[in-house]
Amino acid sequence: MKQYVEIIRNLRRVAGRRRHLDYLMLFSSAAYNLAGLLPPLATSGIIRMITEDNYSGIWVYVGMYVGFYALYFGFLRINHYAYMRMAEFYHVSLQERMFKNVEQHPELLEKMPEGRVIDTFADDIRWVVDGVNVAYEALLLLIRLLIIFVIFLTQDLLIGLIAVFVDLIYLWLLNGNAKEEAKRYGNARKVEDRVISAFTEMINVKAEVSREKREELGIIGVASEERIEAAESTEINEQWAKMEKSFPGWVREYRKRRRAIARRNTIWASLPYFGKIMLYIMLAKMVIDGSIGIDVLVLLIGYFEMTITCMDKMTDHLLSLSNYGVRVDRIKKLL
Repeated sequence: MKQYVEIIRNLRRVAGRRRHLDYLMLFSSAAYNLAGLLPPLATSGIIRMITEDNYSGIWVYVGMYVGFYALYFGFLRINHYAYMRMAEFYHVSLQERMFKNVEQHPELLEKMPEGRVIDTFADDIRWVVDGVNVAYEALLLLIRLLIIFVIFLTQDLLIGLIAVFVDLIYLWLLNGNAKEEAKRYGNARKVEDRVISAFTEMINVKAEVSREKREELGIIGVASEERIEAAESTEINEQWAKMEKSFPGWVREYRKRRRAIARRNTIWASLPYFGKIMLYIMLAKMVIDGSIGIDVLVLLIGYFEMTITCMDKMTDHLLSLSNYGVRVDRIKKLL
């Protein structure tokens, strides 16, 4: 958790503030996340009307169901608008600040490869808004999970404790896996920086050689062309050697990251469904015993499935936040 807090602090230092857009994004995210908790209540109500043979009552819950989703998509639309405005603000303001800072402090270019500087200016800044967005989303999904856990515990203490235990184990495994993925992503980016720098240097050599040829050949002649081509060949071979040296490291880190992703999407992703089967069995027994109705079974199973979805999304957001943290750190060093 400490690493995520530090990334968010760096995001705030780098991105700057537009308070009204921040509040709009946070409010709309909170609203559509909370609205997402409402449709299972309408579904449960429909099931209860069916078991009570109350056909006319079904339409009340159908209307509620439609209304809940209208709220959800309405707030989601507002969130997209806030995201767009924040993206525009971050992109323009960060490029302006980088340009002025590098102009005033050219010594920054001596501390980092040119390819990394160009990549940060052109590419890294466009991910800042995503970093802010996933930070909000991860926090709100955690709140959403806590609300669902409270619902479980108020319905039945034992059922609630089982659901919480299964979900916490799953979240712990996903978090450990996310750290591994983030580590491999950061290592791969470092290798890519070296490759981009070598490629940028090769382009600069080509451009410089072309200029020298135009200047010198008209004066000196063929001997000059041979000398320039020999120097060009030597320099390009050096840059190619740097690229070749980097390739194995990138492949190694990429494969380790893909193995972690495969483990998350196959082995760990299958574990919550054993908990779901356990809940089905226990809730079915409670229905047969008459302690709960089928509507409560549908409601609790629906919320348990929602916890799995919430944890998957939250882990994805935290992983993305770790990846964006690499980009934010690169921006921070240029500011």
